[in-house]
Amino acid sequence: QHEERRQKYLKSHAQFYTQPSTAAIEPFRIADGLYYVGDKKVCVHLVETKDGLILLDSGFYQSRHLLTESIRKLGFDPADVKWILHTHEHFDHFGAADEFRVLYGTKSAISAVRAQSLREHPERALMDWSGSPYDVIPQFDYELQDGEIFEFGGVKIRCELTPGHALGVMSFF
Repeated sequence: QHEERRQKYLKSHAQFYTQPSTAAIEPFRIADGLYYVGDKKVCVHLVETKDGLILLDSGFYQSRHLLTESIRKLGFDPADVKWILHTHEHFDHFGAADEFRVLYGTKSAISAVRAQSLREHPERALMDWSGSPYDVIPQFDYELQDGEIFEFGGVKIRCELTPGHALGVMSFF
């Protein structure tokens, strides 16, 4: 059943994988200090702080250029992204993380539950669904705990485990 679902997914995303710009949308402000910078496929949010930017997820590897372009269109510099907090361990939510690490020194975090799961079962990242031979599981610098308050640049983000889509999905408030 996994292979059948994978093939269906890859087929439905074929145009996106060869032409990721087809998923581009204009970034927009949601509220003071909170912006949407994702695409039509995966939500990515940007949080402005006094010490730099935080991304909530980083989308697909294939659309990393769309993400940096969205950040620039809002008047921000991608080099100012200091942290990426990941909601869960699937490839389509952490695709640009290593690019940000290499280019800008950005740090990444994921729930401790998902970090442990990826160490023991890297296949849970669904990398075989990614459509890119260059997609990798990123290095995570920090493991978030259920109920933790992640604080950076004067902004506090409450991290709550909300399993469902994956066991260690984390929601940010």
